[in-house]
Amino acid sequence: MRLCFAALGPLQVKAGRHLACKSRLVVQAIGICSQLVIALGPIMIVDDRIYGRFEITQPVLIELMGAGTVVRLKDVSQRGYPAFVECSSPVHYSRYEHSIGCMLLLRKLGAGLEEQIAGLLHDVSHTAFSHTVDWAFGDPTREDYQDSILAQYINASPLAQILKRHGYDSSEISSLEETDRFGLMERKIPQLCADRIDYTLRDCHYSLGCDAGSFLDHLTVSVGHIAFDSYEMALKFGETYMRCQKELWGSQGNAVRYYIIGRMMKEAVESGVVSRKDLHLTETEFIDAVRRSGNEHVNSLMDLAFGHIDYKIANDGIRLNKKFRYVDPEFVQNGKNRRVSEVNPKYGKMLDDEGKIEREGFRAKISGLEWQKR
Repeated sequence: MRLCFAALGPLQVKAGRHLACKSRLVVQAIGICSQLVIALGPIMIVDDRIYGRFEITQPVLIELMGAGTVVRLKDVSQRGYPAFVECSSPVHYSRYEHSIGCMLLLRKLGAGLEEQIAGLLHDVSHTAFSHTVDWAFGDPTREDYQDSILAQYINASPLAQILKRHGYDSSEISSLEETDRFGLMERKIPQLCADRIDYTLRDCHYSLGCDAGSFLDHLTVSVGHIAFDSYEMALKFGETYMRCQKELWGSQGNAVRYYIIGRMMKEAVESGVVSRKDLHLTETEFIDAVRRSGNEHVNSLMDLAFGHIDYKIANDGIRLNKKFRYVDPEFVQNGKNRRVSEVNPKYGKMLDDEGKIEREGFRAKISGLEWQKR
């Protein structure tokens, strides 16, 4: 199976490998098929591996889902490196799939249309290779480069006019972090929100083999917060989230690769191979730009970033610190919301201990990379 994006009519997929099907759909194939999006006139059909089948009829959502600024995310990898990288998950999914997923989860939780729009657009400002840009031009312990430019990016894009045409203010749609207006979509760590839940369900299902449905069936909304209907499921989700952090998002191998990709991007910009604006090319376009440039140094960094990486932990190596992601899920007990750490001190201590370890980071020597102690 393949990760497929299909279109009938105006929505055409331009990025990735294309296959011709019997139905003459245009299909983009990256990894295993986990989400199918089909435009059928005034209806958009979404068949998602995690949430199931939806018919989207709201004109604003249909137009936004087909807008070039959003479609670009089909060629921006969720995990920060392309599908051909050897350490990629058996299922390689994009920021587009995650963005659609957030919108679908919000629909399931009863969120209003405006919050669904915010969920759909929350990642449009991601550069090629997602959070690796924070290792080039941001802070890898925060990974908030994309968030910091979201409002500016949306307001300067065609999305602002689409939203205005449908009666929505782009400045309000993009103010996820500044207010509690979209409390189901986005909340500060360690609270649950649609963003954290969606990428956790996908990564635990695709990479760890977990049953995403077992979590989804126990989600509810209580006093405006996403919560689980039992302590047991809240604890299980918290433990699964931490497993994803340790084995996937915050692993040493992932930090090493992010560092190299970030360094490649930074040196590509500083050497004039690409511009800062080019950071928002698709990943295919960015790779092509570097290859065409003939810049030997940047190309060698790209070869290293997307190939096999050998490294060893060493006190005199490069210091690497990645963002510590964690949750302390809420659950409903006797009509009140409680957090796992309130009833399970060991869970709270585990979060503290893991946080100290990850915030200290580590030092590594990377084979094939000129390095210096930092």
